[in-house]
Amino acid sequence: MNRCTVISFVIIAVGIGALMATTAKSQLGTPKNYVSLQPATPGTSQSGHINVTGTVLAGQHVGGGAGLTSLSASNLLTGTVPDARLAGIYSSALSFSNVSNQYAGTFTGNGNALTQLDASNISSGTLANARLSIGVARRDVGNQFLGNNVMLPGTSLFVDGGSVGSLPLAFATDTDTGLFNPVQNNLTIVVSGIPAIQFNQSGIQNGFGGTAGAPSYSWISDLDTGIFSPAPDVIALSTAGSRRLTITPAGRVGIETSSPAYQLEVVGQGFFNWPFQSTTEAALHAQNGPTVLTWNPGGSHAVRGEADAQGAGYSVGVEGMATAHSNANRVAYGVYGFAAGDNGVNDVYGVFGQQGSSSAGTYAGYFAGRLAASAKLFQIDHPLNPETKYLNHSCVESDEMKNVYDGIAVCDSKGEAWVPMPNWFEALNGQFRYQLTCVGGYSPVFVSRKLEQGGFKIGGGKAGLEVSWQVTGVRKDPYAEANPLQVEQAKPANARGKYLHPELYGMPDSYSIHPRPATNRSFQK
Repeated sequence: MNRCTVISFVIIAVGIGALMATTAKSQLGTPKNYVSLQPATPGTSQSGHINVTGTVLAGQHVGGGAGLTSLSASNLLTGTVPDARLAGIYSSALSFSNVSNQYAGTFTGNGNALTQLDASNISSGTLANARLSIGVARRDVGNQFLGNNVMLPGTSLFVDGGSVGSLPLAFATDTDTGLFNPVQNNLTIVVSGIPAIQFNQSGIQNGFGGTAGAPSYSWISDLDTGIFSPAPDVIALSTAGSRRLTITPAGRVGIETSSPAYQLEVVGQGFFNWPFQSTTEAALHAQNGPTVLTWNPGGSHAVRGEADAQGAGYSVGVEGMATAHSNANRVAYGVYGFAAGDNGVNDVYGVFGQQGSSSAGTYAGYFAGRLAASAKLFQIDHPLNPETKYLNHSCVESDEMKNVYDGIAVCDSKGEAWVPMPNWFEALNGQFRYQLTCVGGYSPVFVSRKLEQGGFKIGGGKAGLEVSWQVTGVRKDPYAEANPLQVEQAKPANARGKYLHPELYGMPDSYSIHPRPATNRSFQK
């Protein structure tokens, strides 16, 4: 234990200045020891005892003082007092001016009078906030920071990496929400005990897939609009809590459908002003709504489909499909073409098909079913003025599925002619009609033998006479018999009171069975 050195104490009553020497002689004549008065200091050491019952005054006592008792420490000027001599409660302030003074024992008490202490030497107890510098974070018994703890510039706060169940940084009222560092260069935000967002060198990862009503990435002011992942490798976008757009693992995009079967599938109405291209399957699939595609009017295509058939199967450039349900009072179009001309200044086509080669099986247009038109014609460059004119011809119409065949026959020496027909003729046609006309002369020619066994016979002519013949037949092939022509047909309920060409009857376009699509606004004038 360190010994406290007591300074500034005044010695008042210790010392012997002058002693009275008593010289006594024993009556037996034997001399005794005595202490004599010496004027000089320190003088000569003398042994013996002095027993004084009165008051002894002295100016100064020199020596170890081992034999002195009942002294007042306040009278000691120099020297040391052992710890055993110090006791009791000190009501006056103690001033330790010597830097060598150290307290080696255990201090107890509230320490109100202690100043200039090193907090690192305090093993227990508490320190008032006022004794802590501004850069010291204050915590309570639960290791929770109290008050306005401010980190000074250039200082750092270090905590353990922690885990989901043991967050190094959390909140007193929500202990399973906070931050932790699972591995180096990684910061994870935990919400309600579940890793919510992870930051690392690869970017930001979200721990919640989310739903349409609560997407994982949204806005504070609009919580039901954003991006979420309903399934692995699937991204979806929602607005107002409803799923609007989906991207599948195969890269297919669906609008208003969660399971697109095409690279782009639109359920509902669509309007696009950029091109689509696909080398594998349908680049654009629109369902249940008019979809308008527009592009540069200077010669580009709003819709262009290309099919490169390689290997087995078939390829489709543009495919249209229409399905009419019995309870739907509306018209369905697989492909709708609309042309708005401007008085012959330009050629405008609602639907245009072009044959790229003359090989068999190549068609500018093909319809596997009925083809209806208000007028059917062919158009070619005018043979006599191909640079500035077209030549148009209309088709021959009939109330039957009728085929027309004709030719020139020459009568033999008997005035007869055999007219052969293809071997498929009778399988395809029935109900034959005949027309015969003499060329270069006259004879009462007639059909002497009806068409059978691959041909018919003309009689009544004369040798070398040319006879122009025409035969018509009504189709009787399986498709024609399964789909007979209905000459007069009642309009369905949704078309009654409407017209194919209302303008010809003085009616507005609203009375049209096939009105202009509302989405075709780019063609409106």
